[in-house]
Amino acid sequence: MEHHGFIEQMEHYYTAYARALLHIERPERIVAEAFDILWAGWDEAEAAAVPNLPRYAWRLLRSRALLRVRRHPDGRPNLRPAAFMTVAQSRIAARTSARPAVPQVRLVPGAAR
Repeated sequence: MEHHGFIEQMEHYYTAYARALLHIERPERIVAEAFDILWAGWDEAEAAAVPNLPRYAWRLLRSRALLRVRRHPDGRPNLRPAAFMTVAQSRIAARTSARPAVPQVRLVPGAAR
């Protein structure tokens, strides 16, 4: 799979996740940062993570987003607002069905493993 194709498939979902987790209007910078890190090590990530490349990329995004989440005084991430936002968004999505389910990412046939 190529990096650009992966980004095209996942960018909307990653941006929605970062927006819900961080409660910011423009989470694109955080998503772009994760994609840049992924790009810098794309060959190694693809070789090491296949067939779990989507899982690897998701964990990378999550780690970048969690660096910016608000924290409790004891240092734990405060995920309560994100949980509320996720429930609210899922109810809206259920009513509108604006986007299909998260796509399955498949490797290009014949790609190096």
